Amino acid sequence: MMANGDLLDNLGEYAFGGDPSNPADQGNTPVSAQTVEGGTNYLEYVYYELDDAATRGLASILEVGTDLVATDWTTNGVEFVGSGAGPDGFNAVTNRISTEDDDKRFLNLQIEFTP
Repeated sequence: MMANGDLLDNLGEYAFGGDPSNPADQGNTPVSAQTVEGGTNYLEYVYYELDDAATRGLASILEVGTDLVATDWTTNGVEFVGSGAGPDGFNAVTNRISTEDDDKRFLNLQIEFTP
């Protein structure tokens, strides 16, 4: 559900610290960068998770796929790098995927409510 016309779903916007009723307040936006380690090229993806996400019943799942039409989302190939201090009240969660396996890959960050 998108209540404020900013094209973001309300649960994701809430999980990132945004205000689902204010289109100007989208919260902490994920960032990405290319990195190289041990001769392997990676896309590193950092998103911000509430410090108390589990207490609030929120779970985040980063998925990767090779096709946006016939979605084949999977967590295979997503490597957790670590997490640490982010903006106030948030952890910065870092994951990466190799860019050497397929010609194209897409990321999908799922936010789930798990009461």
